[in-house]
Amino acid sequence: MLNSKEFVRELQLRHESAWMNPNVGSAETALAALPLTRADVDDAEARLERFAPFIKKVFPETAADRGLIESPLTEIEHMRAWLNENEGAQLAGKLFLKRDSDLPVAGSVKARVIAYTQMDMKRTVYYDTFTKEEFYSNNVVQHQHTNSRLLPDSDNDGYHEFMMSLPIGKCRIYGVTYTAGIGFDPESELMKISDDGKDHNDDILNLQISNDYAGNDVSKFISVATGYAINTKDNSEVLQVSLNNIEEMRQYWRMQLNRLAAKVDIQWDAQSAYEKNTETGNVQYTDVKISSFSFCGGAATDGTTGSTIGTGSGYLFPTLAKKNNLPAISGKKDFINTSEISRRNGRVYHYTFPDGHAPKITFKLETTTTASTGGAVKKTSDYTFDLKNVTEGLLQPATWYKINVKVTGKEKQKSVIINSFK
Repeated sequence: MLNSKEFVRELQLRHESAWMNPNVGSAETALAALPLTRADVDDAEARLERFAPFIKKVFPETAADRGLIESPLTEIEHMRAWLNENEGAQLAGKLFLKRDSDLPVAGSVKARVIAYTQMDMKRTVYYDTFTKEEFYSNNVVQHQHTNSRLLPDSDNDGYHEFMMSLPIGKCRIYGVTYTAGIGFDPESELMKISDDGKDHNDDILNLQISNDYAGNDVSKFISVATGYAINTKDNSEVLQVSLNNIEEMRQYWRMQLNRLAAKVDIQWDAQSAYEKNTETGNVQYTDVKISSFSFCGGAATDGTTGSTIGTGSGYLFPTLAKKNNLPAISGKKDFINTSEISRRNGRVYHYTFPDGHAPKITFKLETTTTASTGGAVKKTSDYTFDLKNVTEGLLQPATWYKINVKVTGKEKQKSVIINSFK
């Protein structure tokens, strides 16, 4: 058997050579001295399984092995026989060669250590931002402040693959699209959340967007879209990240971002109020007009009159806000009819960001009748439409609510519950 110096010399001469470690010990002794356990091996295997879809995508040559980087094993029976005969190895069973030279992608211990430490970082809020151009580009996007990857290729349903390393424990994944630089900056709000390793999911659920966002620019107002990822296995929004079970790592989420704003479209017709009374033959009213329309979401009041102040805001994730019983934050918007034409037969619509609560819609109805004495009788009344029965009291995002109101001149209750829309 060659010693170390002789072996190096043979390698320099490019001679076929074999070197046996003179300090080799028994497997029992070596394994007992290792700080690693079987649990560490299972942990590493599960981690590689979890990264496999990403590796398969960026290294197509690993597709045959589903993205797993594993060295092929080849039985070398003749080598086992030679070692037993010439070196007294006394090897029983089978001997295999682990062919690292044939790996489709060169791996390194350093790369795997980085993957491991990133998985166990004590962050509780990860975020990443991408421009529209980046999202549809042909390059993998990687930002330094997170350990996420955005892959441009989409599947048959139009979903783009996004891979993010997550800490162990329970987590949720949220998404928001918005136009940067015009008053709404979710990044700055996320930066306010403490990076202390604690659960800050409530801070995410409380993220808000003003109903004054983008002013009167409807295109920007309706460009905001939000959503949260759903586990395709059980349709839950909560993922339990664990390394104890490989099957738990084979979980895929899908997140669909939907337009956040809701549209409330109201059309009224007071023409019927001018029709003649079938009993007297006289006109019911000589003048009927709706002078104003108010959308009230039930946000904070002024503390004195109890009236709602300001337009308020909506939650970025209103359906989750509803589940968690967060308070109403949407405000009030008044529409004053200045056109005589629109007072009798008019239409008005309002875009708002939902806050998990049903709003109220109030019409100010002004009427004029002729008294028996011949004089004019004027009356002003407020009629409120209560939407609390609609979709369990939640104004849904990305929904167009169309309300048609017909004023007939007959007495009606002042509060009307709306439980269906057309």
